[in-house]
Amino acid sequence: MLKLKSTKSFKSKLNASNSLSKEIGNTYTASVFMGLASLLSKEGGVKGGLKEGKNITMFSYGSGALATMYRLTLRKPTKSTRFGVGNMCKVLDINSMLRSREKVHPEVSHKTTDDKTHTR
Repeated sequence: MLKLKSTKSFKSKLNASNSLSKEIGNTYTASVFMGLASLLSKEGGVKGGLKEGKNITMFSYGSGALATMYRLTLRKPTKSTRFGVGNMCKVLDINSMLRSREKVHPEVSHKTTDDKTHTR
């Protein structure tokens, strides 16, 4: 019952930041930054869901030994700011990168890896 009631809230808060992981798989340590890139891609640029003053909480944990949490606060870009939300979305251009991926049969991938291993 609780899961059913919380699903809508969970999706509204986390779907945008989890979409890239669903596309490319687990990245372990980089996942917190990939989540940020995914959030920027889905809610930043054209959609405009990331407004000045909005807080983004970043949380990463290991195998139970350590955890890190910090908060990013979106500010109004200045003339000297290279890292505004709009510019980051433009530079990341995640959708173009995802569209440019090439499907490769696992055999080709294994052969490529084997070839590189034997040339060393």
